[in-house]
Amino acid sequence: MDSKAKSSASLTTIKRESWFICQDQVKPIIECPLCGAGLLGDTAPHGIHADGKVYNSVVCYKCKFHDYVQLEGWNGGEIPHK
Repeated sequence: MDSKAKSSASLTTIKRESWFICQDQVKPIIECPLCGAGLLGDTAPHGIHADGKVYNSVVCYKCKFHDYVQLEGWNGGEIPHK
C-alpha cells in the first residue's frame, strides 16, 4: 500500500487527494490505493455514509484490491446504495 491510503483493520482510508467528484456526478471516483485505477463513480452499486464510509466493499478488477474504504474529508452527506 502506498501513501495514497492507510489501512486500519479491514478499512482502508482513501486520502483526500486520491478521490474527486466529476462534474454532473454524485459519487466520487477514487484511485485504487494499490494500482491507481479509477474506481466507483455513479455507475457503481455502492452507497456512502455521511462519515465517508463506502458500502459495499470496493474491488479493483485490475489489481484485485478488495476492502472496505472510507473517504478522508468527505462532506457530501449520505448517498444511498443503488
